[in-house]
Amino acid sequence: MDWEQKASDVVGYLCMDAGRHPDDPQLSALVGELSVKSPEFRRLWAAHDVKAKGNGTKNMRHPLVGDLTLSFETFLLADTATRP
Repeated sequence: MDWEQKASDVVGYLCMDAGRHPDDPQLSALVGELSVKSPEFRRLWAAHDVKAKGNGTKNMRHPLVGDLTLSFETFLLADTATRP
């Protein structure tokens, strides 16, 4: 996956969390800091491309075993799915 796509995905996940937790002061501070310091973040944030992170793969390079591709699934707990 290229950097632009990965950056878009991560900002989309952050948009989803910001919508779920609109009163979180730490999340608001993070978005504010990134907006001030990163033109790329501002551009991606302004796109409002909200994304849910449900599944996928992660590619990593481990210093002892080499390249790894790990699959993941994300599940929301029932009591956190509707919590603001």
